[in-house]
Amino acid sequence: MTMGFPASTVLSLAATMLAISAASVRPLLGQADACPTEEARLMAPTVVEARIHPAGGSVLYTVIDLAGPSSTVYRWDRESRSAEEVAAGGSPRWSLVGERAAYVSSAEGGRQIWLSERGATRRLSDHAGGVIEYAWAPDGRRLAYAAVPQAAAGGAEGGSAAAEPAPADGVELYVIDAQTGVSRRLTRLAGSVHVDLFGAGGSFAWSPDGARIALALQPDRSVEAAYRADV
Repeated sequence: MTMGFPASTVLSLAATMLAISAASVRPLLGQADACPTEEARLMAPTVVEARIHPAGGSVLYTVIDLAGPSSTVYRWDRESRSAEEVAAGGSPRWSLVGERAAYVSSAEGGRQIWLSERGATRRLSDHAGGVIEYAWAPDGRRLAYAAVPQAAAGGAEGGSAAAEPAPADGVELYVIDAQTGVSRRLTRLAGSVHVDLFGAGGSFAWSPDGARIALALQPDRSVEAAYRADV
């Protein structure tokens, strides 16, 4: 998905991903052998989840270091052609408005949504059991996320973060305010919201006006159906 960018911009940014990869993983590689073993090649840091800013000027991406193991979010700037570390975490997503970005991190226990803006980061969600997947609203003021209901995850609705999310029957959708961090449960389903356990996104999507969310529902593990929910 190129979001309507000129072909020259897309090709330029795509071409620079090789340079981004090299610049980001070189500090992690250290003084590697000139002829690395197959195991060393498999364990080498890898760039994934590249996300182009809506205006096309920068890219968010994740570097996975299997030797750690760890993952780190970076931001590459097109004008300076340099990359800077954002924070430990992964699954970065740009807001469609302004310079705010989100990512997920377990830095303070549990897989939670964090925000990054103008060099500052802060935790946004505090969901017991952690967040499985999330998506920005078109207005940039809210995010939707999928999670096991907090009571089922060992906490009360509105409680604090606990363990890593455990994909199971009963995954629901929540909406959280990007400024205040106040969240509310959006769905109460006879089944489970279908989620992408690999973090690629796309299991649910906002309507262009931000009034509805389309989602895939699994009444059981063998059936999947499409639904929509009013926000």
